[in-house]
Amino acid sequence: LPGGDEGASKLDANTVGKQATVKYYDPNIGNDGAYTIGTAWTTSTTWSEIVEDVRNMCRSLSRRGLPAKDLVVGQAVADVLLGNSNFLKLIDKNSGLIIASPIAQELTKYDGVSLLGIVNFSGYMLNVIVVDEQYRGLDSSNPPVPEWKNYFPAKSIMVTAPGAGHLMYAHIVHMDEDGNVDTITGKRVPDLFVDRKRKTREIIPESRPLAAPNNYSPCICAAGAVS
Repeated sequence: LPGGDEGASKLDANTVGKQATVKYYDPNIGNDGAYTIGTAWTTSTTWSEIVEDVRNMCRSLSRRGLPAKDLVVGQAVADVLLGNSNFLKLIDKNSGLIIASPIAQELTKYDGVSLLGIVNFSGYMLNVIVVDEQYRGLDSSNPPVPEWKNYFPAKSIMVTAPGAGHLMYAHIVHMDEDGNVDTITGKRVPDLFVDRKRKTREIIPESRPLAAPNNYSPCICAAGAVS
């Protein structure tokens, strides 16, 4: 969610706990991090309509003193953009900038994440980044069934300022064979299990991260940008 963070803990190997939502805004006032696309984009949508939506999202940041730097899109949105002749002309024109851009080199570290181009949206020069990376998660059935999920929704877009957020880590509780309890905080907390009879050991890393913004609504998100 724009301006919020969601997470669900596993109660055991077959049961997913209740999902919790942390909102970094007042629900009674409204979410400044959410934007609604008037008409979902298609391959028939004009370039001026796309620019208008993106420009409005950028303005929401600039009015609060935050620079609009990146336009993050899901794979379905990327397909629509790549089907737009005006968008293709712009990324061809700026192809030299893309090759020389430090962010292009940085993104090569991540499978499924790449820089489509550097595009001027009516005065806002944005890095257009497509995210198609997935992870193996669980659905909402009980018992849950494994399924592939997108890290970034395929039909969503997000305009964000640099250094938008940071991660905090909650404590992990470990209990040894003697019943002694340890509380440890860290990015990755290893838990060691030793089977002396079989002469085996297993290390399970655990983590309880919580993403939080550095500024109020540093990113503007629009769900369902494409139909």
